[in-house]
Amino acid sequence: MIRDRRKKAYDRAVNGEISGELTVGVHAPEGAQQHSDGPTVLQIAEWNEFGLGVPQRSFVRAWFDEQKGDVHLTLRDQLRGATRRGDALQTSLNRVALFAQGRMQKRIADGIEPENAPSTIARKGSSKPLIDKGILRAAITAKAKAA
Repeated sequence: MIRDRRKKAYDRAVNGEISGELTVGVHAPEGAQQHSDGPTVLQIAEWNEFGLGVPQRSFVRAWFDEQKGDVHLTLRDQLRGATRRGDALQTSLNRVALFAQGRMQKRIADGIEPENAPSTIARKGSSKPLIDKGILRAAITAKAKAA
């Protein structure tokens, strides 16, 4: 029974019948939240990610560039596990999504260069870039959908 499920899952993967989508970042529902200063969380994310009017502090693209090896290995291991154990593809994609979400949030928590300007530090009372009340970091979510 388990062997049959594994073989079917493997055959479907090899034949390209199994597909899915995984996104990590600030998605529409979380991004639409109003930040305390007025702009939405998505606006603040865009400004910092791309350096629009503020120093660039990429927390999505730079994270992926630094972690693509780990992301690839994690994804490969999860997909192999899905075909060997017969796990649902959705389960494997969810695991990869949570891995990526946690790592991206950790990148912000660890601090991203450049440092805040003295005026920003005085206003928010912290020298840690991208963290004021933790709203942006909390808005980073991962979504996975097996097709």
